[in-house]
Amino acid sequence: MGALAIVFLVLLFIPRAFSVWKKFAIWFVPLAALLFIFYPDPGSGDLFSPYPEQVFQWVSGLYVFISLVLIIYKSFFSSRSEQS
Repeated sequence: MGALAIVFLVLLFIPRAFSVWKKFAIWFVPLAALLFIFYPDPGSGDLFSPYPEQVFQWVSGLYVFISLVLIIYKSFFSSRSEQS
């Protein structure tokens, strides 16, 4: 939960990146929710599948990582285009 707070804090300081992040979130959150809903239990016979808690952590970490990359990318290239 703390990592998501960092994303929102960064968005407060870089508001021009909000529209790009919002487009990403609109697609990512429903897909992640579907993954969480339909992810099989580890006792379903598959010996190599990770536990649901691990998958939730990986997907959440991926969400935060992509969010921060998009925000940094947008702020960097937006400020570069304003300078030229």
